[in-house]
Amino acid sequence: MGMSSLQKHLFFCSILFATILFFAGFVPQYANASSGADLTTTNNVPPFVPASPVVGDSIAFQFTVNNIGVGDAGTFTEALIIDGATVISQSGGPIPTGSFQVGGLSWTATAGTHTYQICADVPSPGVVSEPNEGNNCSPLTSFTVAGLPDLVITASGFY
Repeated sequence: MGMSSLQKHLFFCSILFATILFFAGFVPQYANASSGADLTTTNNVPPFVPASPVVGDSIAFQFTVNNIGVGDAGTFTEALIIDGATVISQSGGPIPTGSFQVGGLSWTATAGTHTYQICADVPSPGVVSEPNEGNNCSPLTSFTVAGLPDLVITASGFY
């Protein structure tokens, strides 16, 4: 004995509804709280203090990590990258969806022209599952650290 027209219709609708819920992420056993997170990092203004560093200064880089995704982000690692190398990292998060976290990382200045980036959820891909892993770092920015002035001693006559 086959299914009636009404039974077929109800069966089809229930399959369609379950499929929509699954792909929308509403099925609890497939929903991961951090799978919809999307972390971005921006430099604050001013991006670092002091604004005109000299050799030996402790430069405090200030930044904001935003969660622009649709899910919460758990804890992750954020890092300061100078001249392509991670110089310091720390724990960040958790950040609920639609929220942000302000942070800071410090580095002792060396003379010369440098580049820096602040990255969240490193190394990539990090522990937070994101739809876009390529937007976790602030823009690559260059800055110059002045050397210390030379001290010149000259002889002077005594009067």
